[in-house]
Amino acid sequence: MTPLNKIAVISDIHGNIPALEATLADIRERDIKHIYCLGDLVGKGPQSALAVDMIREQCEVVIRGNWDDFMPLESDNVMTQWNQEQLGQERLAYLGALPNVVDFQMSGKRVRLFHASQTSVHKRIHMDDSYETHLEMFANTEFTGYVQPEPDVVGYGDIHAVYVRALYLDHKTLFNAGSVGNPLDEPLATYVILEGRLHSDVPAPFGLQIVRLPYDIERVIEIAREMDMPEIEPFAIEVRTAVYRGRQVKPTPVSQYEQIYIPLLEEGTPCSRPTVGERITDEIFRVFPTENYDPEDEIWEFPPGTIVKCVIEERHVGSKRKKVLVAKEEYKVET
Repeated sequence: MTPLNKIAVISDIHGNIPALEATLADIRERDIKHIYCLGDLVGKGPQSALAVDMIREQCEVVIRGNWDDFMPLESDNVMTQWNQEQLGQERLAYLGALPNVVDFQMSGKRVRLFHASQTSVHKRIHMDDSYETHLEMFANTEFTGYVQPEPDVVGYGDIHAVYVRALYLDHKTLFNAGSVGNPLDEPLATYVILEGRLHSDVPAPFGLQIVRLPYDIERVIEIAREMDMPEIEPFAIEVRTAVYRGRQVKPTPVSQYEQIYIPLLEEGTPCSRPTVGERITDEIFRVFPTENYDPEDEIWEFPPGTIVKCVIEERHVGSKRKKVLVAKEEYKVET
């Protein structure tokens, strides 16, 4: 029996080349021959032009995302203008001409892929939306066209959070491919593999796999700084923590909590060291070193630069008991 075909479904690159390179390397290692991209090649990250060039070269199918849709349009937004200058007219024209959807058959199933929804690249559908809302994703509309039959499987991007849902009452499957360059569920580059007999209307094995990949996050932030990209800080927090910029708290002094206390890895009586943290949310902070910090003299459980989750505890500070923030664990986003 001949091997099944595999399709790597990637989405939401957002100019993050280290993440894209890690993803393409993983796809090559798995010997996957077909790559379909669900849009949002550009914006947010620093290297939109290179992302467009790499996707054009590597992907068999590319469809339009919301960022690809508005990027060619005149704008007074600083970030959009910065990206437009990088991209140039030819790439912008390419983005604007990308199709809405792709339909194909795999193992006897009709599969449809688009960026955000069945009606628009700008209508957002979340994983916790109702069964009825998810079922509507399978409808033929003016956006999808009416030529193809309604699909059995729908895949999309846009929300930067991978999931699979079986709409069992209607025998349909909905999935989100997550995000390669700006994931907002875990800070790992994410894509989906479809496996089956491509372009076949004969029932056969069909599978779906979620893939999450570590990549050099600090490198993409470094590139953004080198390129003097606007809006670096919210982007840096997003790729480090998977916390969407709309939910981020702007960094503020933490004097209201005195200091952040970091446990030391020392034998004997447990102890901790007060230092300063940059607020990301009410309980999540980035650790900064004290002025005289020496990693050879003290080993911190959470070294400078670590994102930590803190709790408020009462501690003796000098001769008084005060409420302070104590780092308890390295912050990891729950799916």
